[in-house]
Parts: sequence; structure tokens; C-alpha cells
Amino acid sequence: MICTIDKEKLKNRSLKVLLSSRMCPDCKSEDEDEMMRLIREHCSKREDFLPPLLLLKEVIFRIVLKNGSIDIEKLEEEVKSYLL
Repeated sequence: MICTIDKEKLKNRSLKVLLSSRMCPDCKSEDEDEMMRLIREHCSKREDFLPPLLLLKEVIFRIVLKNGSIDIEKLEEEVKSYLL
């Protein structure tokens, strides 16, 4: 099973707001696809992308953002490594 960000399921929420709050201060964009690319290629590489004490659902969301799409087993491994 592969986990991805489904824009249709997020249509009642502002995807731009969700993404912009996860972007680092160096990155700026108004385009959702560009924002996801910047997060994946730049912001997620920063040490503070997954800071300590995040809620589990936030950890999962950021890991999926970081990878673009991710196999459920790999997601489980990354969540475990974050928690340990």
C-alpha cells in the first residue's frame, strides 16, 4: 500500500495553508505543486523538519510530504525511527 497526499480529500481545507506551515523560512511559493516539491527537496532535509514532540499524525503527514509517496512499511519504519 502506498501513502500519498490526496488533494481531493483535502478540498475542504486549504492545502496551501497546510503546506506553507511546514515550509522552512528559506522557501516561498503560492503554487501547491511547487510547495510540495520544495518541501520534499529542501525543507524536509533540514534538521528541524521533524522536531521532537510532534503529534503522531503530524509526524506521519510530514514523512509523507518528505517522500512524496511512501510504501506503508517504509512509513512505519520512519515513524518508529522518529519515535525512538
